[in-house]
Amino acid sequence: MDLRRYSEGGAELAVFHLIDKSDEYSLDIVNTWRGNATIEVIGNGTEYQLAGMSTDAALSYDAIHAVSRALWALNVSRDVTAESLSCDNVRRRSVNGVSLYDSIKNVNFDGLTGRVNFTNGMRSVPHLHVSSITEGGLTKRGSWNTSSGIFLKPLARDEILNFNRTLRITTVLENPYVMRRHSEGGTPLTGNDQYEGYCIDLMRNIAKIVNFDYEIHLVADGDYGSEDPETGE
Repeated sequence: MDLRRYSEGGAELAVFHLIDKSDEYSLDIVNTWRGNATIEVIGNGTEYQLAGMSTDAALSYDAIHAVSRALWALNVSRDVTAESLSCDNVRRRSVNGVSLYDSIKNVNFDGLTGRVNFTNGMRSVPHLHVSSITEGGLTKRGSWNTSSGIFLKPLARDEILNFNRTLRITTVLENPYVMRRHSEGGTPLTGNDQYEGYCIDLMRNIAKIVNFDYEIHLVADGDYGSEDPETGE
């Protein structure tokens, strides 16, 4: 998914991912994958390139490495040879099957999706990385696992609002949240001073804490939204 379109609205979005974007080993693999993953669309001959490695592909990559390591370890202790088996003869089993299964359960290595090891035959819950989408791209915020839960490193204020812009706030009149404000002396009010109410006070205090500028604008039709004629939403 191309996340660039979500980086310009000022909203903070969290992304959970298995691949550590700051790890050089992982980045080399992903870049190699991206360079080789050119797919030709049958029909018009158009080619497009994958934006990155999917989670399924990364898990498959580590799964193949796990089997490879298990086979190598098993081959050290015994001669592993391919056997001719029949799908119709369910009673005949591979002599290496159980040994390979046990060898896979004992693998333990740092893979593309984190530490690869197994507990009771199942892969231990992987370590998830948490990142935020900012104008500069993905910024690593912290991590999550089942033992310690989620850990987030707060973003510095200049990382949150490091852009020179004024936010345009659109709203409708609705007592007691957004109301017209009238001056005591009858002097016409302009800008944000025209409005008062709970939401206005809330916005003013948030702007002071986070340190950003904003302008309040009433929507022309006075409605909260309108139906999209194409989608019906």
